[in-house]
Amino acid sequence: LRRGQIVAALGNHLQGNTVTTGLIKDTSYTLHPDSIPFDYTDYIGRNKLLRAKYIHTDAFITSGTHGGPLLNMNGEAVGVICLYYKSHGFSLSIPISDVKQWYQRRVRGCTI
Repeated sequence: LRRGQIVAALGNHLQGNTVTTGLIKDTSYTLHPDSIPFDYTDYIGRNKLLRAKYIHTDAFITSGTHGGPLLNMNGEAVGVICLYYKSHGFSLSIPISDVKQWYQRRVRGCTI
């Protein structure tokens, strides 16, 4: 993943499935403390949001796209869409490597 790479954001908005494209602006974007929307801090926790590194893209995100995949042009998931700053016209995604690490920690020691 690199700056300038084309990505696609997939989602499921109220009117149906959505696909938008954009460019990677940054691969290790960090949030400024004043830029975190209040409603996200209730669910995730302010410190976790500030410590994370995000993929910054200009792909347009609809309300139904949050939680959807961010794909490279090979169809590989490179991130999970988590935040959209409508007023600034950009979105943030959690890198897929971080998602995989989180998943492995969650299922470690669990039996199905």
